[in-house]
Amino acid sequence: MNEERETLADISQIKSGALSTLSLALSPAANSRLGVALLKEFCERNPLTRLKVVVAPSREIVHGVAEGLWELGFGPFHHTMPAHFALHPCSSETRRLMIARDHAACAALVREPMSSLRGLPLLTSFLDDSAQRPTGERLRDAFGSVWEVSHMELRLALVADGKGVTYVSDLVTAVPPRLVPIEGLPYSSIERQVGAYALKHQPMSQAGTRFLALCHENGRRTDNRPRERASAGFAQACENHHPLPPRTL
Repeated sequence: MNEERETLADISQIKSGALSTLSLALSPAANSRLGVALLKEFCERNPLTRLKVVVAPSREIVHGVAEGLWELGFGPFHHTMPAHFALHPCSSETRRLMIARDHAACAALVREPMSSLRGLPLLTSFLDDSAQRPTGERLRDAFGSVWEVSHMELRLALVADGKGVTYVSDLVTAVPPRLVPIEGLPYSSIERQVGAYALKHQPMSQAGTRFLALCHENGRRTDNRPRERASAGFAQACENHHPLPPRTL
């Protein structure tokens, strides 16, 4: 009888998710718009499931899932995702190249955007080893240098203060109002699918399976979510800029 009760208790715990752990890494932008809501709902449905959740740069997550650091990654799908990944798209994003509207290079960027960018640093969340990337032209080569700043709010603050340019996802809910999108380049904006991914041939935990189901359910609910649009073109935004008063110490 004791063994039977223990077996029934184990079955009950398995059904409740108490014996499973959600091992998940989310990108900052995906976490900003989607991740918080997903995890709140997941916890409501699975209150006894253990969580092991981190927020990390999207490319770092790709490497981490491939190396087994996390069971699931959640964020944008890069141009070349590993062939041994199973992808579960549930949304999309547009990343726009942005700069402070009062940056000294704005006028030059309107006239000659490609050559002007070569004098500006690109601020990005994670810079992987070039040996891990496919050969050929790399986007980082279009800029004067690359600064690796993993913290999203710090990265946006530095760009708003005129320190360089950065890509900003339309999933980000708090974009500094001083930032404007740069136009006229083949890489002014980048479209990507967003969702979860995991190793193809690895058995999925119960917690992981439940999170994937929630992602697919959420994707059906948010297919028509409103998109943020720039209110004015880049040139017009620069022309409308009024110089800020001098800063005092």
